[in-house]
Amino acid sequence: AVWIPGDSTGTVLTSEFTTENQERNFENVTSVEKGGIGDNMFNFVETVPAKCSPTNKCGLIMDIHGSKMNAKMQEQSTHILKYGDDYINIRPQISTMNWMTDHFEGLHIVEAYLRKAVTKHAAILDTSRIHVTGFSMGGFMAFNLLCLASDIICSIASVAVPPDGVYSSGVGYVMPGFVLNPSARGYKNCFVDGSGPNFKRSIMYQQGKYDLFFSPASFSKNVASMKELYGLTGSGEKLNKGQGVDWTRYSKEDVNIETAMYDFNTSLSGAGWPPGTTWYYRGHCIPSKMQSGDPNSGTNCGNEHGYNWGKEVVNFFKANHCKIQSSATHNHGRKLGNGCPEQMPHRYPGVNYRCFKEVWSGESCNVDPNQSVDPPCIYAPRVCNSTSNHGKKLANGCPKQMPYRYPNNNRCFAKIWEGKTCNVNPEADPLPQQKFDLKCCYDSYLD
Repeated sequence: AVWIPGDSTGTVLTSEFTTENQERNFENVTSVEKGGIGDNMFNFVETVPAKCSPTNKCGLIMDIHGSKMNAKMQEQSTHILKYGDDYINIRPQISTMNWMTDHFEGLHIVEAYLRKAVTKHAAILDTSRIHVTGFSMGGFMAFNLLCLASDIICSIASVAVPPDGVYSSGVGYVMPGFVLNPSARGYKNCFVDGSGPNFKRSIMYQQGKYDLFFSPASFSKNVASMKELYGLTGSGEKLNKGQGVDWTRYSKEDVNIETAMYDFNTSLSGAGWPPGTTWYYRGHCIPSKMQSGDPNSGTNCGNEHGYNWGKEVVNFFKANHCKIQSSATHNHGRKLGNGCPEQMPHRYPGVNYRCFKEVWSGESCNVDPNQSVDPPCIYAPRVCNSTSNHGKKLANGCPKQMPYRYPNNNRCFAKIWEGKTCNVNPEADPLPQQKFDLKCCYDSYLD
């Protein structure tokens, strides 16, 4: 079963689940693609505006729902379709309504689909306008998709979750000390391990002052961490977005980090954990002016003096597209243990940010882009976690460290028909015998 997405104006055509044949009868529906692993199914609901064409290319926004939600509820809470009517809209949906399932295995499914969508819509897609946004656990997905796919994502917007995924401790907070850990396929959160996205892209991060999971101290800590990761300093520029909103923009060249804390609350409550408890979501909500035509679901909060999250997201994306297209010809390779790229593997001793092609001589680059003379060290796009790359792609489609291809199959092996395996095609994962294989990863600068 699939649900019917909205039309190009954001109007929901139906709220009922229906069959795939039935949904094709609606003129404005473009596609609903499905896949999964075992009982964990994924739907990707796409809406392509009729105005998109090779001569009038559109951007792309992926909008990801939070826990206990689905794609339909996300659109009702954001109206991204309405505000972003010149963007291809993709809303992933997980059947468990919980992205934590299987240690965030869905993160890799969604990344693979996003890359597939970029290829599928190449004729009508402006690749300098590809963005991801999400609420709560969907916002955590947005942060980590930026870790995995900063080579194609131009900016992200996340609300009601910090990039480190650490739940606050103390009186009044739910699940104190819990940590979101997206460890599927050996992945590590780049906002936690200190590596950051390979390409620094603009970020909008917001949180409610009275959020039941995350405290104002958590918000401040994560803002400081992102600023350090991006080399941003100073107190930033204050923006006026209405009463009860503390909104700041930090900028460096073409990169912006906008952060906001709002004091709105929702009256939404629901069954919590452990069983028998009730959670009052308070500030864990999506801001809206709550006026006629504005988002007004149980997930929303705010007043006429505030702002609509979805509208601000689209405005942020329009202002923060990819100013300079990433190019593999500028990459120096994969990051080594000493922080240098493999094509410039030698680190100058002592306190220094420079890496060299040869020992203390030859072409050099700066690990810290704040250095003014040498070019910054740039690393290959993180096709997979850097520790999981298998090398250059061979003629048979396999990586050099797993060079043997099983006949008529998507799997590659370290030894002939045995040993460590990986899947050439990530979409092969739903097949039971390939469920636990790694995704074949390549150092894309070599391809």
